Amino acid sequence: MSLCKICPTCGTKNPPDEPICINCMTDITSIPPIECEEISKGGDEHKTQDTKLPFDLLDLEESEKTVILSKSKLVLKGDDFEIVVRDGDVVGRHGVGGDFLQRYKTVSRKHAKFMYKEGTWFVQDLNSTNGTYLNGLKLLPMQEFPLKNGDKLSLSGSLEFTINIFKT
Repeated sequence: MSLCKICPTCGTKNPPDEPICINCMTDITSIPPIECEEISKGGDEHKTQDTKLPFDLLDLEESEKTVILSKSKLVLKGDDFEIVVRDGDVVGRHGVGGDFLQRYKTVSRKHAKFMYKEGTWFVQDLNSTNGTYLNGLKLLPMQEFPLKNGDKLSLSGSLEFTINIFKT
């Protein structure tokens, strides 16, 4: 047995020190390593069909059983790094992408929230100190704005991302 991280998006076994899923590029920095069978290099051996979860689904209360089906993935592509965003993620120095965003002091700790509703991605500025900009226009705080592939999103005006939306 060895340690691995299980990707919550695609179910791939990843090495325990891997920050991004080797299959789908999901940010797995917050996923704790668990004991699993040896990870081999290549194809479908990475899938977790036989991996035992650290809990038994039968022991969970009905309200704790949740299935998340993702039909889209949002990637914030910067000049030298990418941040993979899931529905409900908060991006900021103390949120998703925090490892990359720490050096940008004009980015708030909890800067913007991303939501996926009825086939469309939205961004919401969380009343950040220096604002969030979509295609050069400053967003009103606490309001949702739709995103499209290729949009330019700027956190505080000092860091610009290109929006990449992938249908899965």
